[in-house]
Amino acid sequence: MTILEILVLAIALLVMIVGLLGIVIPNLPGVILVWTGVFFYGSLTQFELLDKDYILFITSLAMFAILVEYAETVWGRKKINHGIRGIIGAILGGIVGGVVGSNTMMIVGTIIGATFGIILSGRDPVITVEAKNYKVIIYIGSTIIQIAVGVAIIESFLVRVFS
Repeated sequence: MTILEILVLAIALLVMIVGLLGIVIPNLPGVILVWTGVFFYGSLTQFELLDKDYILFITSLAMFAILVEYAETVWGRKKINHGIRGIIGAILGGIVGGVVGSNTMMIVGTIIGATFGIILSGRDPVITVEAKNYKVIIYIGSTIIQIAVGVAIIESFLVRVFS
């Protein structure tokens, strides 16, 4: 490997690692960055080691992970049934949390704001807590699937490059 090839590989791996982190860190794209790292490497090496079938395979995996994330978002919202006050509470709580502190405070503020909004809309707080627990379970399952897909893409990429 030449120095340029090593540099391209290092940048691609860095993008993929940031993508893995993006699966669990808010406001960072996840699996899309992992896929971008592979495609970046392939583009700069004229797809010598990564053929069309491989790119189609990892694109399918990435699309599956994105669909899982989308389903988690839609299904979780539908199951919780926020209502307009819950949504407004979540937005205001997220803004206050973001102004007060870090990303963690923004997430906590969103949850607290949504909970207060749902309670103010007249819903039973017990149902609200159960709905939040359900959302957490869906989120964790979705995150595990996305991490598994991200790791599978990176592992298959490394096997292709180093074999």
